[in-house]
Order: sequence, then structure tokens, then C-alpha cells
Amino acid sequence: MATMMIQLSNDCWSRWGAVIRKLAEKYNFPASNQDEMNIFLRIFAGNGSTFRLTSEPWKFIMDVTRRGNVIDDIIAITVMAKVMEDPRRNGKAKSYEQQVLSLNDEIRSRNPRFPTRNDLSQQIITLDQLVEEKSGELAKSKESRKKWKNLAVERREKVSSLQNDIDELQDQVTTSEEMKTTTFMQELDALKQKEAHFEKEKEAFWKEKEDFDKEKRSFELERRNPSTTPRNPRSRNNATETRLRNLTRFNEELEKERTSNKQSIQVLQDINNGLRDRIKHLEDQKAQADTESRMQMKEMGDELTNLQRNIEGLELERKKHIETHQAEVQELTVTNARIHNSRRSVDHYVYNLDVRVKRMEVQAKQDSDLITKLEAENQIQKDQVTRAEEAQRRAQKEFQNMVSRHMDQIAGLKHQIRDKDESLRRSQNDLMNARATVVNLQRENETRHQMSPTQSHPVISQSDLETQQKLRREADERITDLQSKLNATELEVRAKTTEIAALGRKCADRTAALDYQEKKCFDYASKLATMRSELEAAKSRAEGAEERCAVEVAGLKEDAEASKDRVHELEMECAGKAAAANDMEKRCRDKEAWRSSSSSSEAQWKELCTKSRSTEESDVAQR
Repeated sequence: MATMMIQLSNDCWSRWGAVIRKLAEKYNFPASNQDEMNIFLRIFAGNGSTFRLTSEPWKFIMDVTRRGNVIDDIIAITVMAKVMEDPRRNGKAKSYEQQVLSLNDEIRSRNPRFPTRNDLSQQIITLDQLVEEKSGELAKSKESRKKWKNLAVERREKVSSLQNDIDELQDQVTTSEEMKTTTFMQELDALKQKEAHFEKEKEAFWKEKEDFDKEKRSFELERRNPSTTPRNPRSRNNATETRLRNLTRFNEELEKERTSNKQSIQVLQDINNGLRDRIKHLEDQKAQADTESRMQMKEMGDELTNLQRNIEGLELERKKHIETHQAEVQELTVTNARIHNSRRSVDHYVYNLDVRVKRMEVQAKQDSDLITKLEAENQIQKDQVTRAEEAQRRAQKEFQNMVSRHMDQIAGLKHQIRDKDESLRRSQNDLMNARATVVNLQRENETRHQMSPTQSHPVISQSDLETQQKLRREADERITDLQSKLNATELEVRAKTTEIAALGRKCADRTAALDYQEKKCFDYASKLATMRSELEAAKSRAEGAEERCAVEVAGLKEDAEASKDRVHELEMECAGKAAAANDMEKRCRDKEAWRSSSSSSEAQWKELCTKSRSTEESDVAQR
């Protein structure tokens, strides 16, 4: 497996660059810039979040948070220095003075027995990154498998192309040699046939020439020895002439044929010269073809060597890939077990979520019932508020009418009281006048009695006495009437005052009742607004709970399906890697078989070339 390249993010370096430069300046930290920091981080492997480095006389511990191979942030950098030997351990154990550099360059002590504060955050990030990292690893595995497949296909195509080129070259060379050999043999056969025909014609010509010479010698002999001639010379002469003519004609034909044979011989010589040139050209072509074939065979040998090296490299890569695949299979087995445990925990979590969902559904149903009830109560309260407002308006209207009536009544009563007061003052004045008159009359009577004491009974006329008595009775009656009117007026005034006070109290009660109704209406309105806000909040909570529940259930279902798919994909990947390993072994065996077959075909090709060369040499020797 390839070594991970841990890198520091740019944001992290922008925050911690000054601290790291200060560490490099004061404490001999091995990195002073971002590139050196990345090179320093390459010596570490694994997925840990704590990096330790020991160099005399300092020891550095760096706690980080990371996402895969990228460090997002540095929690703290701990610097420890050896200050003394620990006497309690006989000078063997080191005693360190520990300092922690935080982001704002503060130096504070830390107890090394307790974990750093990045553990919880790192665990949270690790839990958050689990699906993402596994997805990335799966994507990388898919990418590497795809790359391996593409490389294998490319190598297979290259080997197939080389094999096809070798086969084509062998076919071309074989076809060319066969064509050249066939053409050469055909030309040789044609030449042999022409030579045989020429030899036959030559033998026939020489045979006829010998016959002609024999006849000529016999004719000369007969002509020299006439005694031996027959007795019928005419017939003999005729026969001889006939034969001579025949021989002459035959001789002419032979001359013509001889001329044509000379021409044919010249043509054959030209053909022979052309064939020699052709043979030389063919030999040159054969030498060139041999050179080219040797070069091609050398190139093919080099390609075969390269292929063997490639095959050996592929064997090593296959072994490495097999080891890598075995390690990946073990890792995938562990991952599968962990995923299985995670799936069980996810199933348990899904079960708990189902229970929570059911509870939330029950709660949502209760909330909906409560919302319905609150809406009904709200409607009832709205109706009550409407009726109360209507009653308030009616009460205000009646109160205004009553107040106007009472004001009118009070104005009338005030007017009546003023009239009564005026009549009372007049009655009091009349009463006072009557009393003054009675007092004056009594005084006059007393004066009269004093003036005439001897007269016990003054002489008063009967008419005057009756008149006085009548006046007195009238005065008494008027006084009594006025007194009764005054008492009645006072009683009426008291009654009116009491009625006015009662009306005032009634108005105050009505005003208080109106204020109470207004306060009650305001309380109803505030309660209604509160209930509306509670209703909206309950609706929003119910909707939010439903949405969160749906999102959580969907997310958990997706996570469960993704986990199942990942497990299935990992199983398929393991099977694919095993099949790829088997395929690689099969290809290696095929290549070994092909190498053996190519070596045998090369031997056959050399044998064929040797046979062709020996055949050509024998033909040339025969010619």
C-alpha cells in the first residue's frame, strides 16, 4: 500500500505559522515553514491525531484534528525539556518540564496523566468522517481497481498487438519467401521445360541431319558407281528427285527452324541472363529479407525480453497486489466486522428512533388534538370576546343613554331644587312675616292691656275679634302649611340628594363594571394572543418534529442502505480482486505458454529459412 502523504492545510498554517517559526527559533523544532512541516509530517503513518518527536534536549507532542490526510487544525503543541534526573528512581527515569503552546502563544502547564482536550473533538470529527472516509476509501479502491483493470487491459492489448505484429511479420516473411520460392521454382521449371524441348528438337534435327547425310553419301556412292544402280534409272531418278525435293523442303524447314531455334536460343539466352539477374536480385532481396528478418527477429527478441521483464514486473506487481489484496481483505474483514457492529448499533438506533418516532407521532397526535381543542377554545373565546364586545358596546350605549337621562334628570332636579329653594325662601319669608305679624299683634295686645289694665275685657267689636281670629287662624294655617311644605321640600331634597348619590354610586358601579369588562376583554385578547402564539409554536414544533423525524429516519435509512451497499460492494470488490488475481495468474501462464510456442515457432522459422536457402543453393548449383 502507498504511504499516506499527510499535509497541513493553508488555513491551519496561517493560524499556527508564527508559533511554529517561534518553536523552530527557540526550541530547534525541525520545521520552520509549511513545506518543511509537510515533509516533517511524511514520517508519520496511520490515522492518529497525536504526533510525537524526540530530539535532544526537547520532546514535542502535537495534538491535531484531521480529515483524512489533511490536518485542519492544531489543538496544542507540547514542548518538554529534560531538566534533571529523577532521584526517586535512582537517576534512571527522566523528569520533564512540560509547556503547552496554544494558538494565542500562551504558555500553560498541563498534567500529562490526563488526556488532551482534542480527544472529544477528534472523536466527534472521526465519527462524522467515518462515512466520508469509508466512501473515499471505497472510491479510491474503485479507482485503483479501475486503474488496475485499465492497466491490465492496456497491457493485454499491447501484448495482443505485439503478438499480432509478430504473427503478421511471420506471415509476411513466410508468404514472401513462399511466393519468391514458388515463383523461382516456376521459372526454373519453365526453363527446364524449354531446355528439354530445345534438346528434343536439337536431337531430332541432328537425327534428320544424320539421315540426310547417309542418303547423301549413298547418293554420291551410287552416282560414283553406276554399275550398282538399278536398271530403271528413270524411276530411281524420279524417286531421288522427289526425295531431294522433300529433303530440300525439309532442309528449308530445318533452316527456318534453325533460324527460329537460333532466335529461340538467343531469347532463351536473354531469358537466362534475365533469370540470372533475377536470381541475383532475388538473392539480394533474400539477403536483405534475411537481414530484415534477423533485425526483426532481434527486435522481436528484444520485445520478448522486454515482455519477459514486463511479465516478471507484472509477477512482482501481482505478488505485491496479492499481498496488498490480502492486507486489504483482512482490513475489509475488520471493516466488515466493524460495519456489522455499526449496522447492529444503527439497527438499534433505528429501533430507538422508531420508538421515538412512534412517541413523537403520539405526541404529534396529542398536539394536534390539543391544537384542535385550543382552536375550539379559541373560537369559543373569540365568540365570547365578540359577545363581550357587543355587550360592552350595548352597555356603553345604555350607559351613555342612562348618563344622558340621569344628567337630564339631575338638571331637572336641580331646576326643581332651585324652584323649591325659591319657594322655600318665599315660604320662609312669608313665615317670618307672619310670625312678625303675630308678634306685632301680641305686642299690640300686650300694649293695650298695659295701657288699660283696669279693663280686663277691652271693648272690641265682634267683627274685629272675628277678623283677628280669622287672620290668626289663617296665619296659623299658613304657617302650618308652609312648615309642612318646608318639611316636604326638605324631605324631597333629601330624597333627591339620596337619589343623586344612588345614581352616582350606580354610575360608579357601571363605570367599574365597564372597566372590569374592558380589563376582561383585554385579558381575553392577551390570552387569545398568547394562545395563538402557543398554537403557532405548537404547530411549528410539531412540523419541526415531523421534519426532523422524517429527516432522521430518511438519513438513518440511507445510512443503513449505504452500509449494506458498502458491505456488498466490499464483498464484490474482494471477489473482483480475487478474480483479478486469478486472471493475472492465468495471463502469466498464457504468456509462458506463448513464450514456449513463440520459441518453437522461431525454431520452425529458422528451419524453414535453412531449407529454403539449401534449396536455392542446390538449384543454383544445378544451373
